[in-house]
Amino acid sequence: MMQLPSKEYGITLIELLITLSISSILFLFASSSHQSIQVAIQEEFLKYEFTQQLRIAKNLASIENRAITLCGTLDGKTCIDAKNQKWHGWLLFYDDQASFQPQEELIIHQKPVSLLFDKGFHIKTTINIGGGINFKARRQYAYGMARSIANGRIQICKNEMNDKGFDFIINVYGYFRTEKGKDAC
Repeated sequence: MMQLPSKEYGITLIELLITLSISSILFLFASSSHQSIQVAIQEEFLKYEFTQQLRIAKNLASIENRAITLCGTLDGKTCIDAKNQKWHGWLLFYDDQASFQPQEELIIHQKPVSLLFDKGFHIKTTINIGGGINFKARRQYAYGMARSIANGRIQICKNEMNDKGFDFIINVYGYFRTEKGKDAC
């Protein structure tokens, strides 16, 4: 005859609560670190993309012998006011008259608000850049001639944090360098 075990198998309520508590704590740690990694990746991508936009503006202006404007935008179609130093998106377009008024057929690239500001980032500029910067064609100077004179800073910032952003220091000839921000956004 087969004997039934005297002990019942299963878990008690206390064991179940402890298991759920531990798994909840592990999930919270994992989700917060995942979110910070995701924000860091988005920030690195923005730095890379903005670097490429500055290079395209300077090089394309020289190659095509035309002026190109990089300006901030709130709606993806028009440049912001020259006194506005906070960009929610940007436009890159041919602008031979330096009017900062883009025409749809002359837009080279746009970074819509939905892919910058709505993702938790904005761009802050210094007064001398303000709403945008115009790259003129064929500016070539000998080495050391005003190449390092800073014209202004463009800083990539996170919307909700007041930490130091990432700076692009741009001079009047279109040369730029990057560095960790000195000022808080």
